[in-house]
Amino acid sequence: MEIDDFLKENREYIIRECASGVKGDCILPVSTICIALTNRCNLHCIMCQYCSKEYSNKTYNNEEPFSITIDQYKELFTKELVERMYSEGDARSIDGGLPSVLFTHGESFLNKDIHGIILHTRRIMPIGYIQITTNGTISPYAIEGGEDLLKHVNIICFSIDGCTKETFEEIRTPANFETVLQNLKDWTSISKKLNRKKPFRIAIVLSKKNIHELPGIVKMAAELGSFESIYIQPLLVNQKHSHLESMKLEYIEKNLLIGAISEAQNIASREGIRLDFAVSPDILISQANNSIEQKPNYNNYMQYCSYFRNGFIEINPDGAIREICCNMTPEDNAYLMDKYNLSNNDYGFDAYNSIGYWQLRQDLINGKLEKYCRNCQLGYYDGLKYTQNHYKYHLEDKKELSSKIITLRKLLLKQENENKLSKDSIGNLKNTNAELQKILKQEEQEKTMYLSCMESLEKRVKQLENEKIQLIGKNKSLEEQIYLIFNSFSWKITEPLRIIKKAYKNRRKHGNK
Repeated sequence: MEIDDFLKENREYIIRECASGVKGDCILPVSTICIALTNRCNLHCIMCQYCSKEYSNKTYNNEEPFSITIDQYKELFTKELVERMYSEGDARSIDGGLPSVLFTHGESFLNKDIHGIILHTRRIMPIGYIQITTNGTISPYAIEGGEDLLKHVNIICFSIDGCTKETFEEIRTPANFETVLQNLKDWTSISKKLNRKKPFRIAIVLSKKNIHELPGIVKMAAELGSFESIYIQPLLVNQKHSHLESMKLEYIEKNLLIGAISEAQNIASREGIRLDFAVSPDILISQANNSIEQKPNYNNYMQYCSYFRNGFIEINPDGAIREICCNMTPEDNAYLMDKYNLSNNDYGFDAYNSIGYWQLRQDLINGKLEKYCRNCQLGYYDGLKYTQNHYKYHLEDKKELSSKIITLRKLLLKQENENKLSKDSIGNLKNTNAELQKILKQEEQEKTMYLSCMESLEKRVKQLENEKIQLIGKNKSLEEQIYLIFNSFSWKITEPLRIIKKAYKNRRKHGNK
């Protein structure tokens, strides 16, 4: 099927979906949220539309510097938010349907509360996907709790755009290649201590400037170890960076592109590293060999851009949507958010399905956003991908899969609640057991005191028995002495005198003198 025929066939469905959304009858799930922990960055990469060395604040879009605090984050990332991601999410999230949280846009490791923020995220979302994106310039040993982070995140993604000092430092200014490489080695060392097999990935922005180093980057990841995948994003150029137009992959010699991609795929297959292409290699290769003078026009396909409908939102510390599209200029983002009443919305989830956001999607498909999306490749690539996987069947399959996933998530939530009740019961049993142990200890002490008293009583009884024996012995001795006296000679010869004396006493007693 030709691209134009395909787009025409499926246009009606998307128009109906947008019309339902504007009426409030259609809900797109949010399954992945991107949170900026800070708007500061210590680099100003040549292709970055957010940071520039000319900015006085060295922050995204020259805004006032901020770093979200742990208290602010706890108010933002709540159990209720995660439950909405479970119940409203679908298979579009990064980790196969589980809710996903990405910390990016700004160098996350510049936020001093990063460790506490990650702990809170994992506590609230025990089985979801957590990813931190970093430029790799900060050592794990310079981060408070840095060595502990790998216990709680699924992936740390390093933005690496070259495997040689010359290319890397030309793109990622003013980074030092040797420092970043040492930091990667330190991270992999920590992962091995924790027995984490592959908790890292690399993200590349691929252009004419570094396409020749793609195989070398894959090889470097294999030598470092612990890298599970490499995400490959072709350079996208907006109005703000039009001077980079000639660096896009469309203007590279096709055989060079084929050779670099094929070699990278062979190394990755041999080393067990997954290559995730944001745009399939076939599409990239098919678009190569263009001339800068024959710049392709992507406007016919921009209306099929999936960025506004892929379940992915970027939010600020206050929970509001940060931007509509990463490939728009900050000025266009700000204007459209104000026009469609998205900047004033209190909560990103609600804004994503607001009347304003659906009106934005409707205007996109009707070609009213050409001024802001002109010559953007995102929609064009999406249009090509849709032709490879028929959009109608794709939606039907996704709807069925989404229903199954939602059912499974509800069962999972139920199981989590049951597990919580079990944990509470175990906690109560532990408390009861502690009370019983306390009572048993008290009874043991009383038993010891009782035995001690019994022992004292037995000693006293024995002592009294000994005294009794002694008294009996003394009494017997007295009896023997009396007997001896009564039977002695002196006793017998003095008996008449005793009789006379006794008689005398009796007479005096009765008055007879």
